[in-house]
Amino acid sequence: MCFSLLITWTYSAKPLKFKERPGIDLLIHGIFVLTYPYFVTMVLTKTRFQTLDWLVLGIAFLGPISVQLEQQIRDYEVDRLSSNNFTVRFGIPRSQLIIKIIGIIIAGIVIFTVINIKLPMFIYAFLIICSPLIIMKVRQESRRSEKLVAILLSVGFVLADGIYWSIFYFRL
Repeated sequence: MCFSLLITWTYSAKPLKFKERPGIDLLIHGIFVLTYPYFVTMVLTKTRFQTLDWLVLGIAFLGPISVQLEQQIRDYEVDRLSSNNFTVRFGIPRSQLIIKIIGIIIAGIVIFTVINIKLPMFIYAFLIICSPLIIMKVRQESRRSEKLVAILLSVGFVLADGIYWSIFYFRL
């Protein structure tokens, strides 16, 4: 817990202020937003890491970097006047390219996982629910397609409900 507080402090406070160090700002997000809690939980519970865990950690590392870059692009006009971050230093086009590459890598991890690892059935419903986000990241759409999201959410929930009843009611 103390280590987490230290990282939080060093991200925003002087003298280190990692959020204004291009590259380090993204690494901090990649390591500490989702990856660190997942990793620490696995270590503290003495759970053996399996292939799926490493794939989840990969997504947990890349996802927050992508989200942080999107936020930096959104805040670019204000940030360029008062601070220094990855997008201010290297530009919006480079940040957009990295977001696209991250989206492709995450999609590849998901496809690899679905093909090569036997997952619990309910996970497939959630992959359907999450697929619009991955598609929009790769296509770099700034506006979300509400219709696509609604359709995939509906299909995902119907699928999850069907899986639930198949497993628990019919004991399949």
